[in-house]
Amino acid sequence: SKNVYGLLVDLAERGVDVRILMDEDVVGGNLKEYVPYLRAIIDAGGDARAISTNESSDRFAQVHSKYAVIDGSTVVITSENWTTENMSGKVADNPYSSSTKGNRGWGAVIESKGYADFMTSVFENDYDTKYGDVKDILKSYPESVGEVPIYTSPKGDPVCAETKTKVTPILSNDSSYQGIKYYIGESDKRIYAQNQSLSSYYLNLGALSPVTLISKRAGNGVESKVMLGTNATDVDNQIYLINSNTMIKAAKMVTPYLHNKGMVLDDVAIVSSINWTPTSVMENRETAVAIHSAKIADYFADIFLKDFERYYDYEGFKVDTSKIQTSYPSGKEITMQVDVSPAGSYTYLWDLGDGSEPITTTSKKITARPADGAHVLKVTVTNEKGVSQIITRDYAVVDEAEDEGVLPEIASGPWIYLAPILAAIAGLAAVLRRHR
Repeated sequence: SKNVYGLLVDLAERGVDVRILMDEDVVGGNLKEYVPYLRAIIDAGGDARAISTNESSDRFAQVHSKYAVIDGSTVVITSENWTTENMSGKVADNPYSSSTKGNRGWGAVIESKGYADFMTSVFENDYDTKYGDVKDILKSYPESVGEVPIYTSPKGDPVCAETKTKVTPILSNDSSYQGIKYYIGESDKRIYAQNQSLSSYYLNLGALSPVTLISKRAGNGVESKVMLGTNATDVDNQIYLINSNTMIKAAKMVTPYLHNKGMVLDDVAIVSSINWTPTSVMENRETAVAIHSAKIADYFADIFLKDFERYYDYEGFKVDTSKIQTSYPSGKEITMQVDVSPAGSYTYLWDLGDGSEPITTTSKKITARPADGAHVLKVTVTNEKGVSQIITRDYAVVDEAEDEGVLPEIASGPWIYLAPILAAIAGLAAVLRRHR
């Protein structure tokens, strides 16, 4: 965004310490295109560096972050690149108009010295030349000539929500998958996710796919909605697969282009640069923040639902597992039931998850005596057209002498993921000292 470059030149000339780190391998362009603007910032008293992410560097496959730390107390973090279209300085009255430029993305301004200190330490580590992959722009392009873009003030007042709350940083290539998995696993009411990408690695509801993680919560009654961008791999087939085989409602967003990587999980909103690709999760430098606020979560949820209602068009059948209990008494016959809408003829394949052979019925109920222990019920419901949905639900068969409703193996699950997150954050100093 030339507008942002112009602003940064103006700030540098006024004595503000301006430092920029850019990925040398600019997506869809060449770093040389931006050198005149970077040189203008340097001439005004700032500094600019480029980080190499080619084969000579093993720190990151790409620096894909989109954030800024301001005055050591404020962090601006977005899902969007700082392009002219996205940072236009204008408020879009109709984001769905084909004439409106820019992407669907989310952002946040976080005023917090603690969070700013954390992100400053991340920046200083990535900006450091000691790893051999960071280049000084002035040294790399000594003959460059600065070009100062004109800065124009923003127009219009954007609608936003403000609150005082806690935030949790999430980083790639450090702990982002564990963070995503943890927050999905903790959700009990709603999961709304918008993501530009779904790579071949995570297709077809694979075990590690974030969509599969969401599906498990949806099978336990959590309202779950997912939107993918038009460039997601095999997007139309994946949307159909998700709708027809899980309790997730899925849609493809066409206009504006879905570039977001955001999630609403109960009363937590995640603003993120992390695509659902293994490169983004495990190899890139990515930044995300979990905002623990019902007000902020509702703000993003309202925007998400407007997008979703516009593009959701699946006309399949729905399976309700709310009548499946989480605990049943040991040694007794139990009845499990699912409800399907709309009404019609369906077949049901019941896998009790206790090692017994699956049972096929034409009834929405089954009576059985599962083995003791914690299990995952899997019900495959098939309509007259041969379209199937596979629904899962956690349950346990326990001795009545035990505390009612206690599921030791299941209830303790989320805490497995909490430890590595806390360790990753508390151990930041050690991480920053490592080459990676």
